[in-house]
Amino acid sequence: MKIAFHIGYHKTATTWLQKEYLPRHHQIGAIYRTSHPQQNPLINYLISTPEQKFDAGHCRALLDEQISLVSAGGQQHVAVVSAERLSGFPLSGGFDSVYIAGRIQKVAPEARIFMVVREQADMITSVYKQMVLEGYPGSLEQMLNSKNWKMAGFNRAFYEYDAMIKEYQKRFGPEKVLALPYEMMRYTPEDFINRLCRFLDIDFVPAPEAKKVVNKALPSRSIKFLSHLNKYRKTEINPYPSIRIPNRMIDALVDTHVSMTSRDIELLSAQARRELHEYYRPSNDRLKDLIGIDFHAFK
Repeated sequence: MKIAFHIGYHKTATTWLQKEYLPRHHQIGAIYRTSHPQQNPLINYLISTPEQKFDAGHCRALLDEQISLVSAGGQQHVAVVSAERLSGFPLSGGFDSVYIAGRIQKVAPEARIFMVVREQADMITSVYKQMVLEGYPGSLEQMLNSKNWKMAGFNRAFYEYDAMIKEYQKRFGPEKVLALPYEMMRYTPEDFINRLCRFLDIDFVPAPEAKKVVNKALPSRSIKFLSHLNKYRKTEINPYPSIRIPNRMIDALVDTHVSMTSRDIELLSAQARRELHEYYRPSNDRLKDLIGIDFHAFK
């Protein structure tokens, strides 16, 4: 059975792929957990094991065990390991993305790699909303302009996609790496799915006619409200709040705020959006030369 790794990125409809498409394809054996992916032993070992304790042979055994589970039906042609955390984590600037790539290479050098990328200003806004839902207590501007010396933190370079693509092409070969834009999935889903199926060498199975929303977002105004409440919510991102408000009370406050919210707001100012466009222009030019993706084509 062929092996493929779907490595993310965050906020590129990974949950939709995991819930609505991958399990519906008769030739795909999907290996993932949509919620709490760290509870999957393979994914947890790939990401969480300290470098000095990482054993590629043991990790391959975990992979083979899960492949045997998903191939029980006999029709599957490719096992797809899917976890957006494999591309790194936004609030840590993807500091471990390169050595995760190295681990995947050691464990499954024959694998194919595919990822979904997204225009950076929209990506960063969507990521910020998700980080607030997970407990981030700062503003979008604070996340964008964070400076880190002693700890890993948000880094704009994480979204220079050409660097990640080149890293995987170097390790697996250009023909075994596919990057597709989220915007293609959104606006021309048949083209997106067709390219993915060709890359995985499986039959074309169209996506469901109506793209189901599997992660409904809060209004931006309520996201801003929640970011203030996060100072008093215990999470992995904010483990030591000075005063702790119970989660159920925070949820109730947010629900009330949503019901009272009428006109929404833009979290990213026009000036900040222009600055991001300029910052990522060189990377996106290289991306276009590398794999033909032009985000402006979808505007």
